[in-house]
Amino acid sequence: MDDRRTSSRQEGKKVTRAFKISKALDEAVVSEAGKQGITPSSFINRLLTQYFDWWHYASKGSSFLTLDRLVLTAMIEDIDEERIGDIARSIAVISTRDFLRFRFGKLDSETASRFLEMLDLYMHWGDVKTFKREGGGLEVLVKHDSGIKWSIFTSEFVSGLLSSFLDMRTTIEFSTFGCSVLAVPVREQQ
Repeated sequence: MDDRRTSSRQEGKKVTRAFKISKALDEAVVSEAGKQGITPSSFINRLLTQYFDWWHYASKGSSFLTLDRLVLTAMIEDIDEERIGDIARSIAVISTRDFLRFRFGKLDSETASRFLEMLDLYMHWGDVKTFKREGGGLEVLVKHDSGIKWSIFTSEFVSGLLSSFLDMRTTIEFSTFGCSVLAVPVREQQ
């Protein structure tokens, strides 16, 4: 999918579409838009953008599987910590590479940052914040309530993503309630 087709960040001509929705749905749209401090029209535009962002990737015939976070967390709890790291790095390298190529058409620091933003906004991995550092480095902080093994999984996943695609050296720290990944370009280390 070409990111330019659905991105709300892109400037361009706007069109007006008229369609009918139920009164209850309209009230829900108006209420949610008010909570977010935006107009109902802007809320619907964001909603449609999010839908198209995921619909093409996760539609029938895709290898994408929707899995409840509690189920994934429960499965992770039964795996030893070393194996969790291996699985997380494998997912980062294989599945995330496929997703980034599908969604953005390329693998670079911008698309990796946008993917991390998607972890925060759409995937419910926790409160994910990415900070750019001097010299092209990144720091990724994740706060969550899913326990130490989720922190291990998340930190190894983010570390694998950044070290595999962006040639960065990573340092991870984790606790029961979150993790931190510091990534520095390899060229800076030399």
